[in-house]
Amino acid sequence: MRARALDTTTGIEAPEHIRFEVRIAGPARRSLAYLIDLVLRAVIAFVAVIPVVLMGGAETEDLTGASQGMLLFVLFAVEWGYYVVFESIGSAE
Repeated sequence: MRARALDTTTGIEAPEHIRFEVRIAGPARRSLAYLIDLVLRAVIAFVAVIPVVLMGGAETEDLTGASQGMLLFVLFAVEWGYYVVFESIGSAE
């Protein structure tokens, strides 16, 4: 009989009182998932920032006042909204 490693699975009880075990994601899987999220957030932020930069001027040094505020708001919305949207999509299933 082979000994099971500690903390690799966890039991979950469904609302129908069915109990099943799932494998817990380790550091490698979590790191890969974070890297994918990081790349997606960077692409979304880049695409969302382009109109703000174009409205504020061609150079980033020309961003002043409202343009900087809009840029910071867009970056804030991407960083926080990304996780909220994907958690909402995941919990709707």
